[in-house]
Amino acid sequence: MQVNNVSNNSASFGMALKIKPGAKSALKETSLDFIQKLQKSGTELKDTRYYDLEIIEGGTPRIAATHFANAYVPPFDFKKPSDQFLHVATKWDGNVFSDLTKGSNYDLVIKFANNAVAKNVYNSLAKKTDFDKALELTKILERRAIEKNNELINAENYKKQVADAVDKLFGQFGQDA
Repeated sequence: MQVNNVSNNSASFGMALKIKPGAKSALKETSLDFIQKLQKSGTELKDTRYYDLEIIEGGTPRIAATHFANAYVPPFDFKKPSDQFLHVATKWDGNVFSDLTKGSNYDLVIKFANNAVAKNVYNSLAKKTDFDKALELTKILERRAIEKNNELINAENYKKQVADAVDKLFGQFGQDA
């Protein structure tokens, strides 16, 4: 389910790793390796547009949509797929709606090209840390959002081509009523 609540219409790309002030004390207690992993992740996510990976209070990773009300926090428990859909048991941390409140269990469902691709993603992520899962989920959700956006653009372009062809046809052969 994607909950539409447009809060940012900016078409620009930006910094998709966002470290919130409440995370500072927890990050001071982590290892230098983890801090370097965060820096590398920030570089990997620098051109994302639709999803941010936030580090919030306690050093918890949070995946937040930039154009929608969706946001997720750990756990990120992957369920072994039996088809092209990968289910991730997580917690909702987005806007509150009738049956969705912060902390509610949420089944994030991601569609892949086929079962083999879904299984490969599952196998590569099932045993990772919550941060690593969140990083990869952010990338996956970003790719999916780009694909959906491209499909919408293609559909709009097709409709425009049809309308232009109809106008041309009527220009050549149309008769006034």
